[in-house]
Amino acid sequence: MTNSREPVTEALSTDLGYGASVKRIEPYGIEHIPSTDRNGKPYTQFTTWMSASLTLSLLVLGFFPTALGLSVMQSLSAVLVGALLGSLLMGVAAVMGVRLGVAIQVQARGPLGYVGNLVPVSLVNVFASIGWTTVNCVFASIAFQQAFGAPYWVGAVVLLVVIGALAVWGYNLLHLVNKVATVLLAVLFIVITVLAMQRADWSYPENPESDGYIGSIGGWITAVGFVLSWFLAWSPFASDFARYLPVRTSAMRVGLFTMLGNFIPAVWLVSVGVLVANTAGALGPVEAVAELTGAWSPLAMIALIVGALPTTGLTVYGGALSVLTLGVKVKREVAALVIVVVSFVLVLAFQNNIYNAFYDFLLISGYLIAPYMAVVLIDYYYGPRRDISRLPEIFDRKRRFAAGFAAWLIGVLCSMPFWISPLMTGFVVSAAPQIGEVSYYVGAGASAVAMVVFLKLGLFDRPVTSLRGR
Repeated sequence: MTNSREPVTEALSTDLGYGASVKRIEPYGIEHIPSTDRNGKPYTQFTTWMSASLTLSLLVLGFFPTALGLSVMQSLSAVLVGALLGSLLMGVAAVMGVRLGVAIQVQARGPLGYVGNLVPVSLVNVFASIGWTTVNCVFASIAFQQAFGAPYWVGAVVLLVVIGALAVWGYNLLHLVNKVATVLLAVLFIVITVLAMQRADWSYPENPESDGYIGSIGGWITAVGFVLSWFLAWSPFASDFARYLPVRTSAMRVGLFTMLGNFIPAVWLVSVGVLVANTAGALGPVEAVAELTGAWSPLAMIALIVGALPTTGLTVYGGALSVLTLGVKVKREVAALVIVVVSFVLVLAFQNNIYNAFYDFLLISGYLIAPYMAVVLIDYYYGPRRDISRLPEIFDRKRRFAAGFAAWLIGVLCSMPFWISPLMTGFVVSAAPQIGEVSYYVGAGASAVAMVVFLKLGLFDRPVTSLRGR
């Protein structure tokens, strides 16, 4: 054991002199980022998430409310509420990285335990990383094919080589690329928006004859859930790109910049999707953009290709950290390349079925992530995790399971009767389909209540203050 006056993080990591350099590969993996090697400003959270969100997949999300038979105003209000809830989630999640200097998937060992965290990390973080990489690269590879006339697989190879290089080089280069991409992609998507708005329909009414119609209230709740699911799938990675910020960085500014970087592009692009859904919703996503932009479609295809690079670089990077969290004894760079290779196989497999796969991915990942994030957030904001003296326990392999694992399971099990997915349709929603998609709220709520009860009962073990000798 160490002297009680020894800095609590001394045994967690060593300053590797990374700083703000973009000339070297990031030397850190999932270890705590020491305060002496942190850098950056809060506004970088805006450019990181803004560029990551300027993608075709967000615009396509706007087609779903119309499929539910909602009117244009019902759809737009659902977009606004879903984006507000989701961006708030991203903001409060990013703040944790600044305080603790670790990624969420590592932080979650605190409430779930070292072994207990492995199941949700493999199902949630790794699944989300590969899923996002696949979805975005399928869209971009089709755009590459249309723009350059190259075979689909060639576009996939080119994209994933560039994405892999970004993820391998790491944190500082990703932030730099996303700063540049924010300006470039904003201009390109403004052009796409101006062209698409010529086909906008501001007056279509509610449509009870739609195949997906379940009523105005249930449909609206489901549409909110569609938008929220986008943010849920991203939320386990929210603190990955804030954990290098100096410890004394304003939490409010970090949270606000993160929220705006997510909220603005979500409301913008999903709303465009809503307004053009009657014109383009029956087409494939890339074909829809080509149809909407007409003679400008080559420029639009370039936007879709470029847009895949910053967002997918982040997902591969976050996936690599997740692989390391599972205890796999490889370097972060190798883990990133594994994610790339697996994603390449899936990109080839889902070339002709990505629209349905995208929908299924958002639903299933949301069912697992909502309870997971509830556990992590309650543990941090209501429980003990903000206490830096407890930081070493997340690296303690002897803490195999903690009460948060049970809370996560409770949330997942409580939400299952409400699931609407290819895996299963829950008995509650089967009996009352008009209630819509409420699984996220049920799962998160059940896990949050369980966590509060467990914390009140004192079921979490005492803090570990040193790792020496372990």
